[in-house]
Amino acid sequence: MVYLFSGLGADHRVFQFLDLKDYPTKTIEWVLPFPSETLELYAQRLIHEQIQQKDNLILIGVSFGGIVATEVAKILKPRRVILISSVKNKHELPIYYRWIGMLQLDRWIPARWLLTPTLLTYYSFGVRSKQEIDLLNDILRNTDPIFLKWAIRQILTWQSIQKIENLVHIHGDKDRILPYKYTRNTIPIHAGGHLMIIRQVTQINAFISKLI
Repeated sequence: MVYLFSGLGADHRVFQFLDLKDYPTKTIEWVLPFPSETLELYAQRLIHEQIQQKDNLILIGVSFGGIVATEVAKILKPRRVILISSVKNKHELPIYYRWIGMLQLDRWIPARWLLTPTLLTYYSFGVRSKQEIDLLNDILRNTDPIFLKWAIRQILTWQSIQKIENLVHIHGDKDRILPYKYTRNTIPIHAGGHLMIIRQVTQINAFISKLI
């Protein structure tokens, strides 16, 4: 069974071009966090509520979904974990993200600023085509601000350093949200931005077919 973890606010549409037709799949649905719920407890709740099959698992996570997938993997020990445009541990987050988290500067940024698409948004995500822009706009429109603020805080304060077994990390070398230079032991995708799962999906599919 392949469980899919999308990015912040995204849904199954980010996986629409992945070639997984030969495998049973389920996209994990983001639910609102409880007050003061930690990422570790949130992962446990997702397992309890949405992951029925516990054996012979494959987890595929994009961006924030990759972070959640690693937390789930610590508990379930899946056969394979595939991260796309994500990070494996806190050391792969840019140091300035951790500074923002320590200073709690994110608490002062209104969610509506982050959910309003601008040219800077498109540049950061590396989107250029109308298809990519329309998808990103739709994702932002459908993102719950409470979930967004909570998830950003979890990313900025993530402390995980545990090595996840059977993990493979695919990352674009032009990712501006989670820069490639901070990652280690990755499969690089040339000219891949943060939403490369749309534009460079052919290359990603080639790797995934070998991995699972």
